[in-house]
Amino acid sequence: MARTDLPYWVALIHYPKFGPRALARLFARFGNMELAWKADRNELLAIGFSPMVTDGFIHLRQDINPESIMSQLAKNNIQAVTVQDDEYPARLKNIYDPPAVLFIKGKLPSDATPHLAVVGSRHLTPYGEQNARNFSRDLAKAGLVIVSGLAYGVDEQAHTGALEAKGLTVAVLASGLQNIGTSRQRYLAQQIVDHGGAVISEFAPLTPSLKNHFPIRNRVISGLSQATLVIEEALKSGSLITARCALDQGRDVYAVPGPINSPTSEGTNQLIKNGAGVITCA
Repeated sequence: MARTDLPYWVALIHYPKFGPRALARLFARFGNMELAWKADRNELLAIGFSPMVTDGFIHLRQDINPESIMSQLAKNNIQAVTVQDDEYPARLKNIYDPPAVLFIKGKLPSDATPHLAVVGSRHLTPYGEQNARNFSRDLAKAGLVIVSGLAYGVDEQAHTGALEAKGLTVAVLASGLQNIGTSRQRYLAQQIVDHGGAVISEFAPLTPSLKNHFPIRNRVISGLSQATLVIEEALKSGSLITARCALDQGRDVYAVPGPINSPTSEGTNQLIKNGAGVITCA
């Protein structure tokens, strides 16, 4: 059952200074986000928000209609789920800073089904492309949900492999659901939804994809999953951030070894040196 204060959770997401921890503080204080949305300046200052953050919010909310935002979500077949809802993924709820709201297109697979994050480079060699697609296809066929980020490279191959197996896959975006970058990515996102999976984001639907959103997004990819598999990656990469997030969240990390003279395998080989599980077959 939808929360009566759901429109106000969604409206609060539109103020960029209120991240997951700020919204947790608001909920702890008010117990209902309609009251938080309508709080006066003194109440917000008493919680510990700075005058600048408080005044910025009070100014912004004058131009936002929570019910109008909900109408737009419904028009675009987007569901919103808060961290206080039973429908919110249980594993994600237990990470350090879970998103306050998830925007969802499609259907999130059951928590009871094993989830595996499959991540890696955007700049694949044929070796990485083959492994990303084949591993994801075989693991999806075995019943795992494949979680990735809808980017080019390993992400795209991971989602495609899962779809080839008629399995379930979840794409986690670094943008809003109404601002998916390219026609190719939009097509893949629609295929994921049409085949029973989900495309999700913690960002408001019209939010563009920004560089600083990717590490924020990566903690969600690992947080949804029991383990993370890194296919092919250089030493400095977003996928290694995902691996670190997984370790911080108490999840397993695996890597596919690559040629020792390949720059695109330096990251995965380093993970193995540091104790990641070595994976050579599905």
